[in-house]
Order: sequence, then C-alpha cells, then structure tokens
Amino acid sequence: MKNALTFRDRVVLMRIEDQHGHGSGQVIRSSQAVSCHVGQPSLTRQLSGEVSGMSADLFIHLWRRDIEADSYNYAEHKGIRYRIDKQAPGVNDLFVWVTLIKGA
Repeated sequence: MKNALTFRDRVVLMRIEDQHGHGSGQVIRSSQAVSCHVGQPSLTRQLSGEVSGMSADLFIHLWRRDIEADSYNYAEHKGIRYRIDKQAPGVNDLFVWVTLIKGA
C-alpha cells in the first residue's frame, strides 16, 4: 500500500487554563494518550514560517474525533508540552493536521 498513514506515535491532549501563556497553568482536562503521526516541519515550511513570523516545532496528524471532542489547547509528546497553534484538514474528513509550538 503506497503512502499508508501509520499512527505509531502517542500524544496526550490537554485543556489548560493558563493566564500567562506558558503552558504552566492548571490542567482542566486531558485525554488518554491518542495515536497519531508526529512529524517535523519540512525545510521549506520552516523557512517560509520564519519569513512570515510563524514557527512550527512539530506537526501531528490524528483522528479528527480525538481533538474535536474537547477544546484542547496543549499537547504533550515525549514529556514535552506544546501549544496547539492551528488545525488544518488532513488527507480526508476523518483526519486533521495540527501545528504545535514548543515553549509557548
């Protein structure tokens, strides 16, 4: 099967009430670890992001139902907390791409 999408990574989605914007506030709710595909932004995306003033540290591709169930604003991957910056349509209506920013 060509271009098969495999979800072998895990992230924990969180809703954090954070008055300072550093992800250090109180966790209001969190998900179980959800399956996803984690990827680094391509060099083209990194360069265009720097030019436009928008950066991305990670991209995750996951089931739409996992992230739209609650209004999550942070994700944790391998013990590092990232702010969810934006979402974009995935390969079809079942999936979504999410941009994560570290230390935000």
